[in-house]
Amino acid sequence: MEITSALRVPDVLAAGRWWSSDELDAVARRWRRAILDKLGDERGPLAVAVPATPEGVALFVAATSLQVPVILLAPDTRGWHSDPPPPVGTRLVLPPSLAQCAPEATRLGWLPCVLSDGRPSRRDPP
Repeated sequence: MEITSALRVPDVLAAGRWWSSDELDAVARRWRRAILDKLGDERGPLAVAVPATPEGVALFVAATSLQVPVILLAPDTRGWHSDPPPPVGTRLVLPPSLAQCAPEATRLGWLPCVLSDGRPSRRDPP
């Protein structure tokens, strides 16, 4: 069986509001560009802290669209203390809602990158 259409981000219901596929895809595309702009196209692993929110869905889509191994982390930093831990110097992407986790990532020897709000601005191209 051949798949002839592109896969799409699903619509997501969160906090009583539907987030459309197009809306989530737009955020994911902005964040993908931001990740590449901030971290370059290195081939090493990329860790991402993914909350169970529409923001997390968009971040998951953005990170897994890159050609790198992705380490998925829970938003609770207590779970980041694994054995063996990700290597020192691991790049970590955080959505805006998890910006407060950046100091813990730094303590672990990782390189945190906090994304800006994914909503469109007047400067964003269509």
